[in-house]
Amino acid sequence: MPARTKEQDPVAIRINDRLDKLRSDSSSNRGLSGVHDRLHKVNPVEPVILAVGPRFHGRRKLQEMEKQKFRYFKQLVERNINNMTGLNEYVNEIRGLEARAREFYQLDDQMASINSDDLAEILLIDGCFIVELLRKYKNRAQLRGDDPIFRLDQLRFVLRRDLILLENQLPFFVLDHLFRKTRGPGEEDHLIPLALAFLEQIMPNQKLEVVNYIGSHEVKHLLGLVHSSWGHRFVQALGETNRVSQDDVEDIWEFIESATELKEAGVELKMMKSRSNLFSIQFNKKTGVLEMPCLCIGDYTQFPLRNLLAYEQDHLQADDQPKYVGHYLAFINCLVQSPKDVQLLRQKRVIESWLGDDAAVYNMLKGVYRFVLISAGNYSYSRVCMDVNHYCKRHRDDWMTKLKIGGGFLLFLTLVQTLFTIVSCFKGN
Repeated sequence: MPARTKEQDPVAIRINDRLDKLRSDSSSNRGLSGVHDRLHKVNPVEPVILAVGPRFHGRRKLQEMEKQKFRYFKQLVERNINNMTGLNEYVNEIRGLEARAREFYQLDDQMASINSDDLAEILLIDGCFIVELLRKYKNRAQLRGDDPIFRLDQLRFVLRRDLILLENQLPFFVLDHLFRKTRGPGEEDHLIPLALAFLEQIMPNQKLEVVNYIGSHEVKHLLGLVHSSWGHRFVQALGETNRVSQDDVEDIWEFIESATELKEAGVELKMMKSRSNLFSIQFNKKTGVLEMPCLCIGDYTQFPLRNLLAYEQDHLQADDQPKYVGHYLAFINCLVQSPKDVQLLRQKRVIESWLGDDAAVYNMLKGVYRFVLISAGNYSYSRVCMDVNHYCKRHRDDWMTKLKIGGGFLLFLTLVQTLFTIVSCFKGN
């Protein structure tokens, strides 16, 4: 769409009117308090306080954060825009991204009803809010105390939760464009480190790392960035060492048994002490030790797992695309077949639970796992499963052999004792 340079863009006028109203608005963001209570009442796939993009835009319950978006937008543009002409320029640049944005949202039925002006405003306001939020977090030590987002830890937690919902995403190319457009002297050169620094606390006991070989143009959205960062070390290390032949995979490996059954079969479950990636599961065929990093489970662990899993199922359908979250959940599901298994894994420190009881952990894991679909041919833990099952079979075979030998020896002793008794009887007579 051609740029509008000689007249004021209607979206720029609309935004400017909102900014004027904001200047006279003296509300104190009371509507942003008590968000943790809302987490228990909201649909797991819907945002609690923040709408990003067109899917949830305009929801009544999310309007308080809309005011905060415009506050952040005002702070950002005042550093970069001095007049309406400058605001027109921003709007026109966003309009230039409209075709790509509509392609990004092509599976969203709601897109057909959103006109160009509305989409341009959504992309610009939401994108600038996210960019400003990430910058503020980087420099939070310098912030004043009147920003509700940085005054209340719970707000930042819920924002992280909302920012990684699959249906609540903005194209990363929009974020990156606005980031570069508004970057000041001496600021961070790239958006990815800022995004990961803010989002990493949503993940269970894991640090999100910057993936050097992934550029901004390869990132689909913030959830996709989290997925790439969280599992890249595991994917790199996996290679062919943990997989079996594609031709024979169905004949060679089966899923492992529950934690309780593995213990009975001689397998020792152990927490991996090194700060390894959560997905780095190892089995020692000689010692029978199955080592796993600790999984911390709290009230909201399901949110990142559900959305990363949904992202894998919906957008990473090629066999060579890593689906390590689903594979990990499938492995955990094998281990956890009852609350008793959760208890054992807690005792071994493989699971750290902040929930009320073992049944709650069991129900949470089963609730997430019901969405898992995996292909037997590219399962990340096929080698581990095969080695564990072989060890269990060998251990049981050894036990049966010893039982037979012991039984035979016992039978021999019984026969000797019987003969001795008979001989004693004859001698007595």
